[in-house]
This record gives sequence, C-alpha cells and structure tokens, in this order.
Amino acid sequence: MNPESRLLELGLAPSKITNLSRNKDALAFFMKMVENDGVAQKLTAHQINLLTSLAINGGILPADTRFYILRHVLDDQITTQVQLTEAIGYFMRGGDSSDEQSFRAACGAGVHLTREDVRSAVTSVLEIQPPADWDGLRAALANLKVAPQLRWADPTSLKEETEAVFTRELGPRSDHSKHKPKIKTVVKQPDTNAQPTTNIFEQGFLASLHKPGENPQIDDKFRIEHLKATGGKVVTRFPPEPNGFLHIGHAKAIAVNFGYAKYHGGLCYLRYDDTNPSKEEHIYFESILTAVRWLGIEPDKVTYSSDYFDILFDKAVELIKNDKAYVCECTYEERGQGRGSKGMVKSRQECVHRRRPIDESFLMFEQMKDGHPELANATLRMKQDLTDGNPQMWDLVAYRTFSRPHPRTGTQWNVYPTYDFAHCLVDSLENISHSLCTSEFVASRQSYEWLCHALEIYTPRQYEYGRLYLTHTVMSNHGLIQERRVTGWDDIRLPTLIALRRRGVPPEAIMHFVRGLGVTTAMAVTDAAKFDECIRRFLEPSPRLFLILRPIKIIYIDADDFRVSGSKDYLRLVPGGLMHVPHPITCTSFQFDDEGNVHTIIAHYHDSDQEPVAKPKAFIHWVAECSTRQSPIRVNQVRLVGPLFKSSSPTGDEEIDGSSLDALSGALIEIGFWDVAKEALRTAREAARLRILATPTSPGVPPIVETQLVGPECVRFQATRVGYFSLDSDSIVPALESLEDTASSGLTSHIVLNRIVSLKEGDVRLAK
Repeated sequence: MNPESRLLELGLAPSKITNLSRNKDALAFFMKMVENDGVAQKLTAHQINLLTSLAINGGILPADTRFYILRHVLDDQITTQVQLTEAIGYFMRGGDSSDEQSFRAACGAGVHLTREDVRSAVTSVLEIQPPADWDGLRAALANLKVAPQLRWADPTSLKEETEAVFTRELGPRSDHSKHKPKIKTVVKQPDTNAQPTTNIFEQGFLASLHKPGENPQIDDKFRIEHLKATGGKVVTRFPPEPNGFLHIGHAKAIAVNFGYAKYHGGLCYLRYDDTNPSKEEHIYFESILTAVRWLGIEPDKVTYSSDYFDILFDKAVELIKNDKAYVCECTYEERGQGRGSKGMVKSRQECVHRRRPIDESFLMFEQMKDGHPELANATLRMKQDLTDGNPQMWDLVAYRTFSRPHPRTGTQWNVYPTYDFAHCLVDSLENISHSLCTSEFVASRQSYEWLCHALEIYTPRQYEYGRLYLTHTVMSNHGLIQERRVTGWDDIRLPTLIALRRRGVPPEAIMHFVRGLGVTTAMAVTDAAKFDECIRRFLEPSPRLFLILRPIKIIYIDADDFRVSGSKDYLRLVPGGLMHVPHPITCTSFQFDDEGNVHTIIAHYHDSDQEPVAKPKAFIHWVAECSTRQSPIRVNQVRLVGPLFKSSSPTGDEEIDGSSLDALSGALIEIGFWDVAKEALRTAREAARLRILATPTSPGVPPIVETQLVGPECVRFQATRVGYFSLDSDSIVPALESLEDTASSGLTSHIVLNRIVSLKEGDVRLAK
C-alpha cells in the first residue's frame, strides 16, 4: 500500500495528505510514528491531526525529541494544537527533555480545559471588558488567547465560545450594524497603590522602624508635644529639590514615603526643598507635582522649605548667640583645605574665623541678609566637633548668599539655608515622625541630630535605605541635558518620569516595579530588563493592531518579512514562496525603488476552494489598502528606543549608544487605530474626572487638572510581532481632542508613535 493510501485509511484530510506528501522527511517520520508498535490502532482522529503537525513543524528536532513529544500526545498530556506548538518551541529554544517540570510548564502538558472551562473563563473575562461591537471580535480573541486561564484552550472552542458571548450580547453577527451594545462598558482602573505579594512594609527594613513617639528626645516634653500635634500618627514627607525633573529613583522614594504613611494610616507631605535659587525654576515645581499625581499619589499637604525662611533665619541667629555658629569669610578652596577635603591637605585645621566674637558674627550675618557686597562670598558655618571622625561634623555651612531671585520669595532674601541646615529643622517643624532618605545620607544623620539637639527642639528619626539604580542608564541627567547629548528631559531614552510617561510606560507599572524590588539598606543595581518585563505585564491586555514599519506593497507587508533569496531557516515570503497575508499567495516577481530596495511584490492569489494549497510555515502581519475606508493610516514617524548606553554600568561620561533611538518614517497602521485611540482617551478622561471628584480639597494643595493625568501617551496598543506602542506628544490629531469620527472628519493628522517596549527581552530585530 502506498503512503497516500495509508494516510487516507488513517482518516487524514486530503489537504493534510498533500502537505505531508510534499515533505518526504515529514512523511517518513509520520509513518514511523504511527506504525511504531501498532500505535495507529490506538489513535483518535484528533491525535492523528496533532501528529501530522508534529511531523511537519518539528522536522528540525532530533528524532528522540519528537518521540518524546509523541509520548505526551499518546498519553493525552498534549491535547491541543497550542500545547503542541509550545512543546516544539520549548525544544527549539534549547529546552531539555530531562527537565520534565520545565517542559510541562512551557507547553501546558497535562492541563485539560473542557468546553465548560473555556465557556466560564471567556464569560468571566468579557464581563470585565464587554463587547461593544462585532468589529471588536478579533481583538477580543487575541486578548483571550493570552489570558492565563485560557492559554492552553483549544482554539476552536475558544472562538466558538467567544462568538457565543458576542451573539448573546450584540445579536447575530450579520445584523451587527443594526444593533447597539446592550451593556454599558465598565472601566476598571488599575489600583496604582496595590501592594505586590511581598508587602515591603510588613517585613525587612521598613517593618523594623520605631512607632510614633519612640524616637529619642533630649527632653520628654518634645515627645509629648509631637504626639499631641500628630495625634500619634505616622508623618512622612517626600522632599525633592525643584532643580530638575524626577526620575525612576524618585518613584521608589515616593513609594516608600507615601506608602509607609498610608500603610500606617498616617500622612505624607510633598515638600519642595527650595533652598537654592541658583538652580530652581517654576517648571520644576509644576513637573514634580504632576509626576507625583501621574503615579497615582495625592499628597496630604504641599509645603515648601521657603515657607519657613523666617523661622530658619531666627534659628541661625539663635545658634550664633549660643556660640554654635560663626561667619566665615574663607573661599571655597580654603574651606576645603581646612576640612581636609580629597585632593587637599589631609589634616583638619580650625577655620581662622571660628573664634570670631559672637556679636561680630551676629552683625555680619545681618549684613549678609541685607546684601552687603563685601560679604557676598561669606558663609555661616555651624561650630560642630572637628575631632569627630565623621566629616558631617566638620563645621558644615548653614547659610550662603545668592544674588539670583528665588522662584517663590523673589528678592526678599539674600541668604539661603543649606540642605544640611534646613532639612532637619523643617522635618522638626512639620513634626515628621520618620525621615526616610537614601543611603548616601547615612553620615548626615549625626549632624541632623546634632543641630536639633543644639537648638533644643523636637528631633525626628532619620532612616536610610538603598537607592535604585538601573543598568545601561544614569539617574543624574543634568550633564546630559546641559551638554545637549539628548533632546531634553523628556527624551524617551532617559529614566526621568516625564520621559517614561512620554514613552508610554504605564504609571502603575512603575509603582509596581519599585515596590517589588523591596527596601533594604544595601545599594543594588537592577537589570533594566526586569523593568521592561514588568512593563510588559501591565501592557499585555492592550488591544492588538497591525503596524507595518517598513512597508512593501502587495497588500502592505514589512520589509523584514520578504527576502529576494531565501534560506532554510527563513520562513517568511521569498520569490516562489507561499504565505498567508491574509490569503494564500505566491510571490512571482518584485520591483526595486531608486535606492535598490524592494518596494512592490507581484503575487499570485491561490483560491483554496479551487486548488489545494500547502500550509505556510509562518504567518506575518499586513495592512490592506482601501481608499473607501481610508486605509491604511500613514504614520509620520515611529521611534524605536533601546538602552541609552552600551555599558551596563555607565557613569554618564561614556559615548551614547548610536542605535539607542531609531526614527522611522513612512510606517502604516490599520484603521482600527482610530477606535483604539478614541476609546483609550475617553477611558482616561473618565477616570481622571472621577479621581478629581473623589479628591478632597486640601489647604495649600493645588487642585488636580486633567492634563496632569491624561495625555497622548494614554493611547497604547500592541503592534503584532513588533512591540507595544503609544502616541507621542509630538502628534497632532485634532479629531481626538473632541473624540470625533476621525475617519470621516477630513482633518489632517500628524501621528508619531513610540515603542514602549519590545514584545520580549532581547528582541532587537527592529531596533537597528
């Protein structure tokens, strides 16, 4: 009996027989499988179909590996095409058959989903994101296929059960244009304050902190007054200096300070540490509050160190009168020499002005305040302990002069307190119970407490935790901005929050990431790939669209999906090759442009009803041209972003990776983009409206405005096979402002897209 007759006897469909017959190796292996020890007599029709796929698609695997998969099919451990595909993929990625546990996890072996299981899961998922129109069926199926509870579902069952839900909710598909959605879309916003499985406030460093009132005081009356003022609550603060834009390291500080207070039912203030007018600008004040709110946080109070300038000046005078501060006229270099700074003399020397009479220092400090030019370079230094081993006790500067106006107080002041002087005192004035800061301030704790004790006031307790560092980037971006090595603070390659927002990174992904790292006293560098993976998890439910980055016309496919000459491992379109895009076609010829690039492919369309068509080895995405539906949508620019530096541990001085940003022109996207964009913005605006209504008005806290929460970056989607993308702020899309019917509005749009992250780690195929 010839092989074809035997295949017919086994019950294979003619199309599968044709596919097997065209591949001699696949046919031989299939026959070996089914004839081995009388296997054929035990096979069901479904198992025969699976083995056909194994023979054809697993051809490059060793024979023993294919028989390993076969045993799982025969034992009903692999029962769906999805499981079989993943089983083959497991070994193609280098998986080992000796690791049964990893194999089963990779392909879902042993997982059996009944039709009732599929029906229940589909219904559950679509209750959260109900169907609005039959046009959304494809996107719904794409989302359901990757839902954890449906990952191993039989595709036919999944499709039929999804269609059943659509029919039940919207009516028959043929009449969908006459039907309106019967249910109202329920928008479930992610909880940006949700804690990861491991609660950072219940264990480790943050679980060991003191309870309010337990921090030591030089007089118990300060403890009593503090508890009376706070009601015994935890009070923390997030104190950024408004001299730049916040970065992801600040997101960790936000999570720690606001999170610790919230966990304990306390309060957290946003306090601007605005004591250096030479670097501070209004735009930074505004951007900080916007970033905090964008991350989902609302401060209990917004304060400024400048609110306390009068009190701080009086405290400085008190130090002078108590012979614990003096006016110093040394230059910066002379002060460094006296302190034994690095690169200068090692021995510490007492400043020549340290024994200046109290009255003289007081008079000179008043003159500094009044702006006397002869004291423009003078400082007020604290008289600490030069014999101490801690450099933070070597007569730190408490006040210095600046001629530049302050963003809030204007020209009222000529002298301004330093961080070392103001920070601990404002903490005390605001009755902070836990002063949480990063580990570079460990040495500052001694001077922090010394100053509070010297002035005999309430002493908060400072705690230090490790900073967040990411590989392939730097947290301090001032140098990059000043040297114009990047386009600005919002350059999408930077780790600033404004850049991450512009790139399209969801704020809840950032907060989940920093919380998930935990909080310890040690400094650690985190692989940026972990951050990307966290972003992917939050973007995974995004709607799917077809985006063609480098179009070649048939219908439009990507240039990466066609080669003028093929190879054994290239499974996409080649001359004479078969591909489904979306119908079976064979490339017959192609045309070049003036630069030698293929711009048009001539293909033969195979009518599968009239002629047998072999199954393609791979599927690619495409966009159709249809003038009546204004398809495709032309994208002005697509920006693909990669790591800013080649080095995993850059200092900022290295050369920026030239391939870290690739801007492409001429991309095409399917017309479903308009529906995705309008729905994303509508949802974001509604969520913002509800948040604004739910946020109580607090004295001194500016009201929330929609632009702090909603921007073009809210438009996010997954471009199939390419990555996750968002709409860039450079885009001009007038119709979306009023959520009009864009396709018929006739308005001109300028669309710029950013790739937020690739579909998987290490995917650099399109970041050339």
